[in-house]
Amino acid sequence: ANGIEMSRSQLHRKLNNTYGKSTSKYIREFRLEKALEMLQDDLTTASEVSYKVGFNSPTYFNSSFKDYYGFPPGEVKFRKAKEPEHIEEIRSKNVNPSINRKIIFSSLGIIIFLFLSYFLYTYFTGNVITKKTDTIIINDKSIGVLPFKNLSDDQGNQYFADGVMDDILNHLSAIKELKVISRTTMEQYRNTKKTAPEIAKEINVSYIMESSIQKYGDSIRVITQLIDTKNDQHIWSKDFKRELINIFVLESEIAKQIATELETTLSPLKIKQIEKVPTKNLEVYNLYLKGKYFFNLGDENIKKSIQYFEKAIEKDPKFALAYAALSEAYLYLADAERIDLAKINNLALTSIRLDNNIATAHSTLGGIACWYEWDWEKAENEYKLAIENNPNSSSAYNNYSFFLFYVKGSYESAREIIDKAKSLDPLSIHAIMRSAQFYLSEGNYKKAMLESQKAMELVENYQWSYWVNFECHFRQGKNEKALSELVKSWKLDSISNNNIKPMKAAYDKNGINGIYQWIIDYDLRNGDNSDGQLGIGWNNFQLYWIAQKYAFLDNKMEAIKYLEIAYNRKSTTLYHIKYDYYFKNLRTEPQFLEILEKMNLGDYSNDQDLLP
Repeated sequence: ANGIEMSRSQLHRKLNNTYGKSTSKYIREFRLEKALEMLQDDLTTASEVSYKVGFNSPTYFNSSFKDYYGFPPGEVKFRKAKEPEHIEEIRSKNVNPSINRKIIFSSLGIIIFLFLSYFLYTYFTGNVITKKTDTIIINDKSIGVLPFKNLSDDQGNQYFADGVMDDILNHLSAIKELKVISRTTMEQYRNTKKTAPEIAKEINVSYIMESSIQKYGDSIRVITQLIDTKNDQHIWSKDFKRELINIFVLESEIAKQIATELETTLSPLKIKQIEKVPTKNLEVYNLYLKGKYFFNLGDENIKKSIQYFEKAIEKDPKFALAYAALSEAYLYLADAERIDLAKINNLALTSIRLDNNIATAHSTLGGIACWYEWDWEKAENEYKLAIENNPNSSSAYNNYSFFLFYVKGSYESAREIIDKAKSLDPLSIHAIMRSAQFYLSEGNYKKAMLESQKAMELVENYQWSYWVNFECHFRQGKNEKALSELVKSWKLDSISNNNIKPMKAAYDKNGINGIYQWIIDYDLRNGDNSDGQLGIGWNNFQLYWIAQKYAFLDNKMEAIKYLEIAYNRKSTTLYHIKYDYYFKNLRTEPQFLEILEKMNLGDYSNDQDLLP
């Protein structure tokens, strides 16, 4: 379709009119005919043939072959003499008899003409025509997996349905050729009444996978279907019934068949990874799924997820996924709970020793290296490994984008990566607001506020959006508008609402500087100094926040003092320091440069374009 500058739907229609079959059916039958030739030559096994002609699952190949020819691949050698006649019979049935040679030759002429036109255009202009919706390029191998519907009598089995969906999603996400939308975005459609094409348009995908699951006794049933949203038609569906003990085989089978339908050929190594059985103990798997369920709920549920992950590891010390999930959960709580980083590090390393292909473990190691150890080479390497193992991980792209922006000052690369994160998780408020933060730091205030508006559409009265708008306005000298955004934000909770009047008084007296000084004074009055140590009760972000405000007010001594406290406490935000807008007036201060040096961030001697 790209080669002859024709839309995918047009190609579907023309091929269907000419041959009386869909594109996917045409390709599948072409593969099956090549498979028959190879089997007749008797040079290799049916399983090897299935991979060579483009099927990712021998089981799916066997069933397709039997449906097409009427007998399984293993019987080819007994039917050699009858086969040519049989093929011609099938072919004659599939060709529309009303189509004569003149129409076929005319169609071929048009296709050749269009292809040559496209070639000459791109050759002489250097432009490549791509299919777009607004400004977003559509990937024809893009898919969104809707949350599985739990058809079990026990509604408490929802965790199991979610877990099976997660596993299939992870299998698909590991396939580089596919664009797979993140679970967090698809979760927004759990109880939706929107149609598949409506959902696809919102998240910019070509296919939607719908599934329902029923767990009864020691058995499981999964009904799944793949929808081509451009043509609003089901192109594949199947009803799987398996013993519960075969759950991992079922998950890999579904993932491989979806990959086949999306015309993606998997390497033997990738197939081996997908088919790998993570644990032989179903009770352990059950505990793991419950842990993932509570982890995805977030906040206080993280502690509950840790209990399930630890029980899973206790019962199966070789269960790599549980170690990775536990390391991620502990890292989430590391700051607030003062969790030993060595413990988290060891959990991630154990996961990698058992299975080096788990992206979550590499993300955890990248986070530790970036946020706490300031080992930039290790951090970047681990982030890249996480993306390599899961090229559809929006969280990995999110973390890597911050690293590129604040550690390396690679603004164009950071923008490319955060845009990738947004395309994979289009309804993620975190990805959108990180994008807004980048635009703000670069001085692109219009785009920053557009992003914050998108976040507001997802979460009404989202406070981070108000703060971005506040900064956009005051950096442009629009102080009254800035004040208005801050007031809107502070009205959202009772404590901040009570502070609006004194904050306004500070603004009337000394403008934006008055607001920042008032915020500092308020934080210092309410900080926990009960043990005699400055701000020991504050989290690391508060220390960094106060340093930013002092730097803005050009109180360099106090700004550096709080940065040093943040440095001694290993503040997870401190790695932003080098390219942070607020510290631009500290970039020649010896004490500030010393902190950069101790963090292995170097100086500014090789930087040509610092942030505004």
